[in-house]
Amino acid sequence: MRSFLPVLAIFAFVSGLNGQQLPDSTFRFKNDHAAFSPGAGPSICVDAAHHNFHTLEGRYYSFGKLVREDGFRTTSLKARLDEAVLSDCAVIVIANALAAPAEERGADLNAPAFRPGEINRILEWVIGGGRLFLVIDHAPSAAAAANLAAAIGVLPLNGNASYRMFGELPDAAIRAIIEQHGITADSIRRVLGPLGSLGDHAILRGRPGVDRPVRTLLTFVGSALYPAEDVRSLLEVPTRSKGTVWLTGPSRPHSPRYPLERWLVGGAREMGAGRVVILSEAAMCSAQLAGPERNPMGMNDPLAVDNARFCLNVIRWLAGVI
Repeated sequence: MRSFLPVLAIFAFVSGLNGQQLPDSTFRFKNDHAAFSPGAGPSICVDAAHHNFHTLEGRYYSFGKLVREDGFRTTSLKARLDEAVLSDCAVIVIANALAAPAEERGADLNAPAFRPGEINRILEWVIGGGRLFLVIDHAPSAAAAANLAAAIGVLPLNGNASYRMFGELPDAAIRAIIEQHGITADSIRRVLGPLGSLGDHAILRGRPGVDRPVRTLLTFVGSALYPAEDVRSLLEVPTRSKGTVWLTGPSRPHSPRYPLERWLVGGAREMGAGRVVILSEAAMCSAQLAGPERNPMGMNDPLAVDNARFCLNVIRWLAGVI
């Protein structure tokens, strides 16, 4: 059995090197009430054309498995988002897009990942009835997707923000960890810090009479979103949380810190006939094995009791099932 202490350690910043975060192909969510018969649901297209850190073949493998076991079909998009590509997708998922490969020496990873014409086509598609799930993270992905994020209703912080858990503490999971590893509840709570709040939205309530509501969500180092006035809150950062702009080299100790009152980690918006959901933390919808100890990170973490339910509900809401 894995020690819990390394699991807590992964809440700290984890480098984006490929060898340090691997998909956990063994993860499975117990889905007793699938939305569709196998393969009968709408097409969920996951972007792989923008040097994405998370793809169906990689760190979002378990996300794809999660939605397929709900009856959705999944496709990996290898081409830029033009009209022909968009027309084949009921929901498009874009996770941690970059302008260049993260490992490319000298690349400007803060550069925009999306061309202006691409953003215009995405907006026209959404307003006409398309559904977009945009997932960004800490710098540099927040800067890389900033122009698209602003166009759909949020301004991302290109840095990192302090938060870990939203909603309620998962008491049963914490009791099990205490019993198995002999650590105290206070030590767990200190690591988790103050709780962020969950909004009031169909994504969190689920299907009436069918689903258990989402009550607790675990996140891993991400950014924060300043919402437009019609963006509905899904996850709101804890009171007194701070966000830090990511500076490097000798400037790093002087990185400015911003109060994040009313900033979001997740929000939803209706645009014309379409819908969008935006998250500023990507690992919460993955299932990964991180670091040399291969610790669980994402939906497979023992404290992430409702993460899979939440991520599946995002797709269901976007697809009109909820």
